[in-house]
Amino acid sequence: MKRACFIIAVILVGGIISCNKIKDKSAEVSRETKRKVKDKSKDLVNDLFPLFDATVADTKYNKERFREFLEIELTPDVKNIYAYGDFLGADYKVLIAFRCDSSTLKRIILTKKMAISANESPGLHFPEEFTWWNKEITNKTKPYKIKDGQGEYLWYDATKGNAYYELFSL
Repeated sequence: MKRACFIIAVILVGGIISCNKIKDKSAEVSRETKRKVKDKSKDLVNDLFPLFDATVADTKYNKERFREFLEIELTPDVKNIYAYGDFLGADYKVLIAFRCDSSTLKRIILTKKMAISANESPGLHFPEEFTWWNKEITNKTKPYKIKDGQGEYLWYDATKGNAYYELFSL
């Protein structure tokens, strides 16, 4: 009798442990499925409306915006990419800040056919405040600008290796 009770107790304990393992595994599968669905839905939205992440550096979408707007591929020296875009209303604006070597800056300038701006226009000032956007640099440094173009600027802080790109329409 004691032996039968012991066997039943072992089976019950084993069953409870197995149920907990199944419960934990199903919760893990559920979390992973939710994450995949969320990522896929963001990708679908990104196909229609470009996504930007102004609060976290080097996200998948900020890297895509870098390639899209600066028209060059990412190289290992490009880091801390922050991006912001506003396409609501009749006008639009894009801000991208990143760290890079001067060689990457030169590739951007050549690709986009930019030159140092003859005027000292600091671009537009936006009411949004971003810790990654250095207004001191954009206000005091002459920007690169697309020749004969308006609304597209690139500033570079050579001492820190930080670049600031702005595109806007009026």
